[in-house]
Amino acid sequence: MPLTVVTEGGVVASTQRVVTEEAVTWTVVGEDFRVAEPVEQYVEYLRSRDCSPNTLKSYARGLALWWTFLERRAQAWNTIGVTELGTFVGQLRRGSVAEDVVPLHVGTKAADATVASRARAVMGFYRYHAARGVEVADRLYETVKARPGSYLPFLEHVARRTGRRSGVVKIRVRTKLMFPL
Repeated sequence: MPLTVVTEGGVVASTQRVVTEEAVTWTVVGEDFRVAEPVEQYVEYLRSRDCSPNTLKSYARGLALWWTFLERRAQAWNTIGVTELGTFVGQLRRGSVAEDVVPLHVGTKAADATVASRARAVMGFYRYHAARGVEVADRLYETVKARPGSYLPFLEHVARRTGRRSGVVKIRVRTKLMFPL
């Protein structure tokens, strides 16, 4: 069953299950019921890399929410900046991506891991299009020459000279303790 976001204004972007001879896959359909071509290009790339059907489904859901966000703002996918991405993440946390008005009361918030998964799909989408030469994607990534963490891979000192690409927007996932203190 496809995930369809319905608001007072009508139906917006949704995921659509597609059954082919090889497998079952997912795609994103826009408000006009047409396949969102930039998203389909990215999802096709994921299919060619033999991504799991669950990964495809999760990424399609995240990108359908992103497409809904863009359609509600009447904004083209290749004209966004960090501000729009931050607004999207905030709406994901509140669970109000498809709503025009933010509720005053605090309802159920989305889990950090869910927000991170949806944002990862969007950032992967833009990383893919950056490799294809789309200029907007370069604004969402920066070159970092710092250490990546406590674990250093072999020859990290060589890689640090040129830097590595890192997303400008980072989602922190808080871990829950199994046994409360």
